[in-house]
Amino acid sequence: MLAWGAILALTGFHWSGVTGVFTIGTMDSDTDTVNWPWSNGDSWGTVSQRRTASGAITVSIAVAHGTLAVTTVRIDGWGSNTPAHPGPVHAGTTIHVDIAP
Repeated sequence: MLAWGAILALTGFHWSGVTGVFTIGTMDSDTDTVNWPWSNGDSWGTVSQRRTASGAITVSIAVAHGTLAVTTVRIDGWGSNTPAHPGPVHAGTTIHVDIAP
């Protein structure tokens, strides 16, 4: 459990099953892309952030196992946005959300 606590601290990951808000930390300003694992106990996968030419960040959430209900994607200290199709994201599916500062 201690190792998982370190991942949470490094990534800023938090997911609220009540509100469906998926939160991650902001990547370093000198980085263009980061990839992290996530897990909420019932489902897991990966999340990536990619800086775009316009200055926004594209967040890609891939679900490898289970189902994740996402209503909002939030980058702590940066901003948030609603996915094009809020709701359940099933295993084998990836959603992409652009978040402007």
